[in-house]
Amino acid sequence: MSFFELIEEFPDCKVFHIIDETYTNPLEYQVDPLNFDYIPKWNSRFIIKSLQVINKDLIKPCYMVISMPERVVEHVILEYQGKISLVDVPYDYEELMIPTVSSEIAGNHELYYAEENPKVGLEILEKAYLKYPKFKGILDDLAYIYRDEEEFEKSLKYFLELNKLAPNQNHILIEIAELYESLNQTQQAIMYWKKAIQTLEEEVLNKGVNQYNYQHLADMYKKVGDNKRVTLYENLKKQLIN
Repeated sequence: MSFFELIEEFPDCKVFHIIDETYTNPLEYQVDPLNFDYIPKWNSRFIIKSLQVINKDLIKPCYMVISMPERVVEHVILEYQGKISLVDVPYDYEELMIPTVSSEIAGNHELYYAEENPKVGLEILEKAYLKYPKFKGILDDLAYIYRDEEEFEKSLKYFLELNKLAPNQNHILIEIAELYESLNQTQQAIMYWKKAIQTLEEEVLNKGVNQYNYQHLADMYKKVGDNKRVTLYENLKKQLIN
């Protein structure tokens, strides 16, 4: 059955799996209603019950068509004065949409981040975290949104959880180091800068070098006060450019 036919039969369903896209109009896509309370990591497309965050005080229900695993929103399905309408994203739509369910895998955290009312996405994600504490997507989204909201202790909690799930990923180690700096915990920051340095140097050895890696290493050695290494990597960067 089409999505248009099923939304009345399954008003509480939050995740519809698109199984046939013969029709160009997403309202006519053939879908299966799933008993899921998260967006699965399947290489597929879904229609997700969502929230249209118009401003701090005005939130309306809607649906979004999202492509996974990239987490790309393609269309928004709105209801206005009893009529259902379709809007292309991002060309014709400027309001913010937040899925009402979390994502199993990580992606752009702005999918859940409505700057005018960040509480909307955070409440959805915090509730999902209690049920799925090992979902990387939930941890990643919470960590970055709290960072952007300058709630550094909460952000740090989730980045540390991410580091347990996937140890020694350079970008996560850098985020942790910077958060410790923001919290004025210098020794902890230095410890994570050193871990980030080690992982990046190993990456350079295994995958080759580029000027950006050398610059990152120089910048990180500044953080731990090793001026000799700073000079070394800045010189290596210059040689690579020349």
